[in-house]
Amino acid sequence: MRTNTVGYYSQKFKGDGWSVIVSNAVVWKPVYEMEVEYSGEVSFNWAGTVDQHSVITENE
Repeated sequence: MRTNTVGYYSQKFKGDGWSVIVSNAVVWKPVYEMEVEYSGEVSFNWAGTVDQHSVITENE
């Protein structure tokens, strides 16, 4: 999703089987890219975006 951006920020959070990566272009009103993983008895992965109006869009 990165196209012609001057800067890009990414932060990873980990703990107790969870891994969350939040990334965004360094612009006035970014769209946040989210990647969530849980590895436990029941594991799952989710990826999507969250915009400035709290609209969540799941990646296909």
